[in-house]
Amino acid sequence: MYQIPGRVSPALVYPAGERPSPEPRTRPLHTILALSLCACEPVADTAPPTSPGDSGLETGETATPHSDPPCETGETAAETGETALDTGDTADTGDTGEPADPETMVEKLDPYNEPPVRFSPDPFVDGAKLTVTYEGSLVGSAKNLDFNYSLDDSSPSYDEAMTPTKLGFELTIDVPKGTLALHTSFEDPDSGDEDDFEEAGYHAAASFPYLGPWLHWSTTALPGDGIAVGWETTQPCLGVVEYGSTDALGSWAVGSYEDTVHHVDITGLTPGDTLHYRVWDSRGQVSDTFTYELPDTTAPHSFIAMADLQSYGLGGSLEHTASELVASHSDAAFALIAGDVVGTDDPAIWWVTLYELRNLVSAVPLVTVAGNREGNGGGFWAYDRYMAQPYASVDEPWYSLDFGTTHILALHSGDGSSLEEAGDQYAWIASDLAACWHGATRLCDAVFATWHVPPYNVGSRHFSEQFDLRLAAGLFDGNVDWHFSGHEHLYQRFEPLQHEATTAPSGDYGVGSDDGVGFVVLPPAGTGSSGSLIDPEDKQADVRDLLAFPSIAADATHHDGELGYLIVEVDTTGTTLSAWSLGSSTSATSPELLESVNNSR
Repeated sequence: MYQIPGRVSPALVYPAGERPSPEPRTRPLHTILALSLCACEPVADTAPPTSPGDSGLETGETATPHSDPPCETGETAAETGETALDTGDTADTGDTGEPADPETMVEKLDPYNEPPVRFSPDPFVDGAKLTVTYEGSLVGSAKNLDFNYSLDDSSPSYDEAMTPTKLGFELTIDVPKGTLALHTSFEDPDSGDEDDFEEAGYHAAASFPYLGPWLHWSTTALPGDGIAVGWETTQPCLGVVEYGSTDALGSWAVGSYEDTVHHVDITGLTPGDTLHYRVWDSRGQVSDTFTYELPDTTAPHSFIAMADLQSYGLGGSLEHTASELVASHSDAAFALIAGDVVGTDDPAIWWVTLYELRNLVSAVPLVTVAGNREGNGGGFWAYDRYMAQPYASVDEPWYSLDFGTTHILALHSGDGSSLEEAGDQYAWIASDLAACWHGATRLCDAVFATWHVPPYNVGSRHFSEQFDLRLAAGLFDGNVDWHFSGHEHLYQRFEPLQHEATTAPSGDYGVGSDDGVGFVVLPPAGTGSSGSLIDPEDKQADVRDLLAFPSIAADATHHDGELGYLIVEVDTTGTTLSAWSLGSSTSATSPELLESVNNSR
């Protein structure tokens, strides 16, 4: 089972020297409380029934009794902190002395439960044999079973018939040399029934972890003294982060729900310190040690802004972009991604994307919004499963974040009705921006907003979509310094604008009554650029007159775009935007400065 999309569960945190007693479990807990307690119905103050099928429990499992009030609308059990391991309580068993060795500690924190789908060896050895064992939900109904799998970037795919065993099915395959990951599912060829782990897929890997780690923030792990660590394992478990201010580590944070994708919060850290961390699974597998420089949020800082990563295969433009960012901008406070993180919202493509970003995202937190590629029109959103951003609520996929006195609104342009004047997101934006002011005094040094579809755009691919967003964009007048979008795959910066395409009287970017918002369409960071422009004879082509960069001829219908990104520098005196080109998807280059723009406060 997977966690409720978009939510980050609280973690159990154990400082060095405090050792919890093991809690034996004979069957997987799955997400007993993280999923089943969120029906927003009254919850009894006694222990739930333990018969099969009741309360999501399997035979022999007992959930912890509780007396907390039931979930309110939009609340999840992940927020209540209730799990079978009393989230938030520090274990106290009366032990004294030095903590256990890491392997013993992890065994106590996250006991291993044999899953119904297993790979042996795990991690596999490329160029060798891999045995797949299936004892999942199709056993009993299926007389035959096919093992469906693909390698790395999911092309090509294979189907092989499995052999029945006493408890299920088994198959041994030869893993091609050089393979990094397998993405798999199981299908009954007679009925067509499929087990794909509720669309999350089953996975195997040549190294641990299968994917990650990557960093982000949550509702409890906030910039400065906290961070959330994400990673994916091949088998469901709670997941453990071991961390410390030196490479000796010594403290542990534990996930509060069983899954293969993990998001564990670490809080109470010291700004300016270096966090050393590594991740574990319940079998004692451990990653390399990674480092994260905890930012001083009161100091000047910079961040990366990019969009349209859309990688479909290994070795493409995104990997080049990531390597250049690591080489030149590893000191960035975070990376803001204005949508289309992936080319398609499929777990195999998420593996490709996060694998190519691995050296960046293990040290630079991600602040993301969904684009049109995330969710593919609805249904299961792998985006929420992997990015787990701190949404306003389960049904409101937008949020804001404070990095010191820098305020960021991360919004959702894909929900048009919510951005209408009577819409929920429109009201939320107005309220959030109002909180940035105390009378006539702005409490933030800089305010940035982002969503995927540009409200101003001279490109022809998505030209018509901008007009539906102009009303909500009017809320940024006098409140937001810069707005970042993507979608068009063509870098554009507009003159300082006020509501409904009005040029700011002062001609300056800023929040004064005569100043205007800076609207930027980010260049694509990992997929092909577009250069097609709206025809100058089009009746709505006057938006071309508002473009500050690039410079285009009056009769031009095409402009060669480029791959690239922005670096945004913020201090108490102003903001500087630097746009960088990385060439094209067919001819990548080292970073070349396109332009640099400064607005002073």
